[in-house]
Amino acid sequence: MGQTDSTAFPKDSTAVKVDSSAVYFYTGTLNNYKKDRFEYIDTTLTYFHQYNPLQYGNQMYATLSNIATPGYNLIFSPDTNSGYTLLPPTFSHFLYTNNKVRYFKLTTPYTQLYYVMAPSKEQNLNVTFSRHLGKQITIGLDVNYISSPGTYYHNFSDDRRAYFTAQYFTKNGRYGVIANYIYNFDRVQENGGIIYDSVFEQHLDSDPKIITTGLQTAENKIKTNGIFVQQYFNLLKPNHKKGERKVDAGNITYTFQYTKNRWIYSDLLADTTFYINFPSVYNSQNTMDSLELIRVRNSFQWSNLGYNKDKLSQVFQLTGGIHIDHIERTLPYDSVQSVQNQVIPYGSISLELFQRSHLTASGQFHIGGYNNGDFILRGELSQYLGSKGKNVGQLRLKLLLQNKMPAWYLTHYQSNRFNWNLDLNKEKFLILSGTYEYKGIAIGARLQTLNNYTYLNDSVVPQQNRTTGSILQLFSEGTVQFHKFGFNYRAVYQKTTMVNTIHLPPFSGMLDVYFKGWVFKHAGKMQIGTQLFYYSPFYADAYMPELRSFYLQNKTLAGDFLFLDVYATLKVRTFRIFFKGRNILGLAGNYHYYNSPHYPSSAPGFVMGVCWRFHN
Repeated sequence: MGQTDSTAFPKDSTAVKVDSSAVYFYTGTLNNYKKDRFEYIDTTLTYFHQYNPLQYGNQMYATLSNIATPGYNLIFSPDTNSGYTLLPPTFSHFLYTNNKVRYFKLTTPYTQLYYVMAPSKEQNLNVTFSRHLGKQITIGLDVNYISSPGTYYHNFSDDRRAYFTAQYFTKNGRYGVIANYIYNFDRVQENGGIIYDSVFEQHLDSDPKIITTGLQTAENKIKTNGIFVQQYFNLLKPNHKKGERKVDAGNITYTFQYTKNRWIYSDLLADTTFYINFPSVYNSQNTMDSLELIRVRNSFQWSNLGYNKDKLSQVFQLTGGIHIDHIERTLPYDSVQSVQNQVIPYGSISLELFQRSHLTASGQFHIGGYNNGDFILRGELSQYLGSKGKNVGQLRLKLLLQNKMPAWYLTHYQSNRFNWNLDLNKEKFLILSGTYEYKGIAIGARLQTLNNYTYLNDSVVPQQNRTTGSILQLFSEGTVQFHKFGFNYRAVYQKTTMVNTIHLPPFSGMLDVYFKGWVFKHAGKMQIGTQLFYYSPFYADAYMPELRSFYLQNKTLAGDFLFLDVYATLKVRTFRIFFKGRNILGLAGNYHYYNSPHYPSSAPGFVMGVCWRFHN
């Protein structure tokens, strides 16, 4: 899924009280179903007005000038996805992947319609549907569409994604199968940003569409599709006798997954102006570069989880398995597919300790192919504090240790304009974090130690920092309620020893102050609020369209601007609506609201969104 904001407050759905119409689902694989890791559709008003996937849940991303375009996390978190990676995950928030697919647990049919209308003719539509076919089969559909011409010239984004799901479980629960088909199409016009920032900052052109941009015909297209089928079989028959088994023989699982990804970058003009400052560019002719990746994965797994009614599985869970990957890759100027195969053994363990402690650990190792020798180990300890009758919070400690090859495009790349073939070492990550949570508030610290960290330097050439550096993050977030008033916030402080390799805003924060109360004789609930977003000035990474990547730069500062939104939201039973005025201070004549160099952030304007759920 791309970058994950690891300072985000861990959400424990089992600890949250929800209304009786809550709809539950699990994501990704049957492991979450077997372990009762069900989540619920958020029907509250807390984050409802944050409709952009790069902002929802108080996420803080550096973005370009339009929705459904690339962004990177202002709260540094290295890409710890394991396995073969052809390109960076900058578009990941606007693509469906298997771990985002939702399988619903229903009592009645469920439909949700969601629509947002924003300035510059931006439209967002999402339709979610799920229902039973008979008693044992459940089907589902999720369709998402974003169309946004953008504020500036050649700034259009067109994002279409959908998935279809099916589930079947026998009445006695001994056998189950889930399946999905995923389709993504994302088309983004790449304008390279504004050439002369002063034209925007001094408001010399009242029409943003006539401000000169770096590229006039460049475009990125991403096309992906795939199927996923997973089935389990419990080794023992159901126990119909009174009492529970002490030990269950568990289940075996087989998974088949096929994915096809294609990335196309085109530029019809032989443009030299935009690329002239980058020595890695070796061809100024028009461009049509296409990359294709096909992955076929077969997986076999055993777990001691059977019917989850034996005494052992309540306190001890063990999983082990193997992925067998077949990968075919087609590169620009290369019509012949290159093939590699990988074998990835993996395992996990989960323990309940002393009734108030929970320990989990997992790991995997790569054999063969580009990622031969890669490994990742994860561990987490959750400790409830206080006595059984008086809880005083929860402490979470996490550890991640990883050795992995840099993403493939950082070592070997050849296109119309970029070409390198480098010998790079494995990146080494050690990440330690601790979080204390109590009554909706979380505070914590995260220390990341990086060795051989690989990035694109200011010449847009991969570079590896062969020394060891670290990043310290202190964070806090949560919600505080005082009768009808409250505030929801997130604040992060960052400090790095790798100042010439990683640029970070020292402080980033988001604050939502609101009034919430009943309306229409307690038939509905309304929330009126003001949301503030600010981060310290820093040399934000710049964007290279052809590589779909952000790179280091040392010339242009971003940040030190207060983004102010005002909003009102209303919920009446299963219907919700919001009205929002975004970037209000952008109307005051201060045209310095950049999140990325040469790409102004979202222009001031009015946004409206509605969401309606149906349970029949």
